[in-house]
Amino acid sequence: MPTTEVGFVHIAPTSLPFGMATKTPCLYDETGFPTLQPTCKAVQDALTADSLVILDGLSDLLAIGFEPAEIFRMVRKTQARATSVSG
Repeated sequence: MPTTEVGFVHIAPTSLPFGMATKTPCLYDETGFPTLQPTCKAVQDALTADSLVILDGLSDLLAIGFEPAEIFRMVRKTQARATSVSG
């Protein structure tokens, strides 16, 4: 994950096909199906007690084929994890 300063983590998922060499989570699984699981895991793994999470571009995910329910699940999981690590 690219970092620009101590305590800052920027996670930018890639729309490159699954399996291509990249340090960012892929938005598609090995069959080409859209998935947010790798992105969600990367965000959850980076959370600390004083994290500020900004989920930008969620509407763009709809435009590239993600189901609203999957986007909602990722937001809920991220919110739950952020709440649990903050105490």
